[in-house]
Amino acid sequence: MAREIRFAALVLTGISLVHAQTPVISLSVNGGSEVTVPQNYPLVIQAAFYHPNVLAADATTVTPLVLADQQGSWSNSAQLTMADSTGAPQSWPVQLALAPPGPLSLGAGTAGVLVWTAGADFTRTIALGTYSASVTLNTTQAFSGWIGSVSSATATIQIVPPLSSPNTDQVEDQYRALATYDAVQGNISQAISDLGTLLAQQPQSIGGLALNAQILADSGQTAQALAMYSQAIDAFYAQNPSPSEPPNHLLAPQQDLLEQMVSQTRSPQIVISVIAHGTNENGEAYCDLVLTNTGSKPASQVVIDNLTLKSCSGAARAQNGVISYAPALSPVLPITIQKLFPNGSQKLRIFSAH
Repeated sequence: MAREIRFAALVLTGISLVHAQTPVISLSVNGGSEVTVPQNYPLVIQAAFYHPNVLAADATTVTPLVLADQQGSWSNSAQLTMADSTGAPQSWPVQLALAPPGPLSLGAGTAGVLVWTAGADFTRTIALGTYSASVTLNTTQAFSGWIGSVSSATATIQIVPPLSSPNTDQVEDQYRALATYDAVQGNISQAISDLGTLLAQQPQSIGGLALNAQILADSGQTAQALAMYSQAIDAFYAQNPSPSEPPNHLLAPQQDLLEQMVSQTRSPQIVISVIAHGTNENGEAYCDLVLTNTGSKPASQVVIDNLTLKSCSGAARAQNGVISYAPALSPVLPITIQKLFPNGSQKLRIFSAH
């Protein structure tokens, strides 16, 4: 018999696993899906994982997809595969730059990113030719969350000899690749130095200025990043006096940084609200919640590592009102929400243990 439980208090929470939708994976190599890589360039392979309704205007209408793995990090369920032009698998010594802890919740406005890298010392040894890369997410062995398997589209990599006389665009590409590789490795000072070398040769390099601003912003150097974005915007208009549209790829992150500076003295505020409770078709009790950032600053890397549930009626009252969540239905803790913007919300579902 299904039992009714009214949830009166929740300290922290998880998410449901019943989903008909499938995550979307986008894959890029050195910033593109079809790239030419000289043998003295590093490789930066990035996979982004999205909810199919990532652009939904109302986050509360999107049921999140949870990616989980028995061994801890959700990244264990993602596999990068390399192959040559004949389809033969290649064993490249690419390294995952960061293994984020715990499961990943994908909802509206959220994404998970994995980055694999290989240095220029390795690319110098790769035989010339065409190669392919793809990423497969396989959670069929997981105990909870989204269960299934999905692969990205294939990215194509053309390995060519080192450039003997690179043009200005190729010089920019090289230093941007070096800077991105160093930044992913956590060597911010070297990344800034890479771009400094580029900008000494090409002071009006929009790509170099923009990447410099992004790296400065990601490392918390907001004022310097704003100045660099201003230089990039000035360079854009100097090279495009009458553009058909404004450089939104520069203006949008600049505006985000300005808003962060205005609100930097305030912290994000996460509020958890119960919006529904009941039982599903199998008679399993659940509670739906919404996490909302009511502060004026984005909340990054929100880690949910503990859960306390209480009931105000039903069978659980016999145990002082404390009940347990169902680990077979609810995701394995901890859950990581990578970013929740001001006024942004994340819908969650918790099942109680029988």
